[in-house]
Amino acid sequence: MATEKTPSRKSNPTAVEVGRLIREGRERLGTSQAKFARQLGIKQPSLSNIEKGETIHTKHLPAIEVGLGFEPGTLTARFSGTIAKAVNFDKGNAKLSGVRDFPVYYMQRATENGAGYVLSGEPIEFVDRPPLLSAARDSFGICVYGNEMSPAYDPGDIIFVNPYRPPVIGADVVVRPTDLDDARAVIGKLRQDTPDELHLFQHRDARTVKLKKAEWGRVATIDGKYNRR
Repeated sequence: MATEKTPSRKSNPTAVEVGRLIREGRERLGTSQAKFARQLGIKQPSLSNIEKGETIHTKHLPAIEVGLGFEPGTLTARFSGTIAKAVNFDKGNAKLSGVRDFPVYYMQRATENGAGYVLSGEPIEFVDRPPLLSAARDSFGICVYGNEMSPAYDPGDIIFVNPYRPPVIGADVVVRPTDLDDARAVIGKLRQDTPDELHLFQHRDARTVKLKKAEWGRVATIDGKYNRR
């Protein structure tokens, strides 16, 4: 008489997805499964089960996140469903790294406090991290609002913001207030950098805005984009 089989844990799609992210992250580090397991202080078979998606919940996820350089909670949030699915990009776009830990913020035109836009306080989604920003852990994306930056950036495009790359004249940049609680942002091409001001060329209106450095003290370079169309 046939006996009923216990359902395999491999059938859990979330566990399989988390395992894939861990395996790909480990492989990008160029470390073996055995070596990474020793680094984490766990047994290799345990790590193997996690990478294969056979372990649905494990206390080792926080340590794995640290070992792979992921933001805290990146993997555990998968199980609670708080990370949005990655958007589908056209084949012609940049190659994706496969790790959906790249936060994307929404922007909209500011209705008060002066020029520019305001960014959402929390990411609206997480998408695959661009390979060129794999080492820039504080990098992030901005989903472009409207057609204000056309033709350089169209509505829905996700621009890559690298806070570590020093801006140079002629580069597209995101400028934010010195006050960390101020959500405003201005995007444009850096035309001039004086001791007191930043001069940004605005693409759509073909005009230059001048920002006082005392107020607008955070400048980050735009390193590329995903086309959302």
